Amino acid sequence: MTKTHTLLRGAEIFAPEPLGEQDVLICGKKVLTVEKDLGRFASLEDVETIDLKGTMLVPGFIDNHVHVLGGGGGGGPFTRGPEIFLSDLAICGITTAVGILGIDGLSRNLSALLAKVRALTVEGLTAYMWVGSYQYPQPTLCGGAQWDLLYIPEVIGTGEIAVADERGTHPTAHEIARLAGETAYGARLAAKGGAVCIHMGNCREGFEPLLEACERWGVQIERFLPTHLNRTPDLLKRSIDFALKGGYMDFTTAFTVEGGIPTAVSASESAVRSREAGVPLSQLVFSTDGNGVHSFFDHEIMEGPRTLIWPVSSLWEEARRLTTDFGWPLEEAVATITTNPARALGLKKGTIAPGRDADLVALDADLRVDSVFAKGKPLVRAGGRIARGWFEKEI
Repeated sequence: MTKTHTLLRGAEIFAPEPLGEQDVLICGKKVLTVEKDLGRFASLEDVETIDLKGTMLVPGFIDNHVHVLGGGGGGGPFTRGPEIFLSDLAICGITTAVGILGIDGLSRNLSALLAKVRALTVEGLTAYMWVGSYQYPQPTLCGGAQWDLLYIPEVIGTGEIAVADERGTHPTAHEIARLAGETAYGARLAAKGGAVCIHMGNCREGFEPLLEACERWGVQIERFLPTHLNRTPDLLKRSIDFALKGGYMDFTTAFTVEGGIPTAVSASESAVRSREAGVPLSQLVFSTDGNGVHSFFDHEIMEGPRTLIWPVSSLWEEARRLTTDFGWPLEEAVATITTNPARALGLKKGTIAPGRDADLVALDADLRVDSVFAKGKPLVRAGGRIARGWFEKEI
């Protein structure tokens, strides 16, 4: 008999606010109830009971910046990375992923991105997509950002539009305001969040076009989700000034010295510095740029670019460091990859509560990912993969 309910027993719940030791009853894809003792359901024929005593149960992780089609291409065709698999995300606790094109909006396209996020959703995760790429005017599927947001359920916002970066097409403040307006218009009609993901580069203009769009044309500052803000100490400093005006900060967890960015400030340290400067926790978001490809010239061999694929595992690694290295309470560290991105994107995700999707991650005593449930389905148990995508090798 197929079990219709799952009972998770004995975990310490962080929803992400701490609730103490509780049981969680799942019905299908949703959390049915969270209570101190749900043992009365354990003997029912259609209930599968899983003992999670000794673990900490947190909401499933949200990664709002994943190159699910493969990233790269900026160093030539041979630097284009491969697509990501379901279990590559699940093993890291990621239950919601937002696919993005990035620099290559030519040889990769939005139709392929839409197909990939739909495939990941069928396989077990929840996947969405940004519509656009580095370039402005941005590519769309239906002839405009507003139409894409209205008619395509998986489209939750526009981006990543490159600003202050030589690889972009340098949109003006008015063009950015127009894009934000079109995004907001479609989002309102579709009852979506309608964020605008901004790829922030190192050029001198910095946040000026975004701030002008807000001050001159009335764009709400929280509409923007600027990312890669920890690529240099100077950009981090300017982004703190932006956040103190009310904007979000999205730190890229894959940006590290070891990841090929020698000027980077780690996402965890960036979050600590931001809060010390007065930025509220609610405005801090982590994302990976995962499965993206970083090409850089290897001066030792002098033969050409060397490439790295940025791991999605960095999402929890950096959030975990907030607790292990910087002493943050677990619920605050978890917020950067659950409730905060959910709020920024306008998603009903990121919490453990009745009626919400049963996206859950059980952490062991060392805060390592032990078990993962996505929409009520177990994908990882005891730190091992138990589910795979359609074309993955046998586990």
